[in-house]
Amino acid sequence: MKQTNLANAEELICEQIQHIYVQQLEQELSQISCRIFDRILIFVLEGVITPPENLLNQNNHLRLVSQVRSVFDRMIQPKIQDLIEQTLNVTVIDFLCDTTIDTSRTGAIVIFEFQCRRSDLNISDDSNYN
Repeated sequence: MKQTNLANAEELICEQIQHIYVQQLEQELSQISCRIFDRILIFVLEGVITPPENLLNQNNHLRLVSQVRSVFDRMIQPKIQDLIEQTLNVTVIDFLCDTTIDTSRTGAIVIFEFQCRRSDLNISDDSNYN
């Protein structure tokens, strides 16, 4: 049961991260991986770089594309943090995140104040997230 509930939470977080990227940046991510371990959540997002960022990168405007990506990441990160806190019913105490422009990937390690407990998750065992 616990594994099923954690898997549902991971799936819900992935879906909601996709929604945030579409809503905020009009960017459909190609893949999202998410795993929850005790007090840690790790996720990898693929396909995060937007067409304008790709254009800047292809034309060697590396500093500008880095600045734009930094602004986007700072804009998106609090929304993802709120999503994680609400879904897992935890307090995030550290959110380590970095994006590699050339591979169009963002990776993050999110550390919670307390261990995530099955009973604290804001989802139900019979939820269907299709």
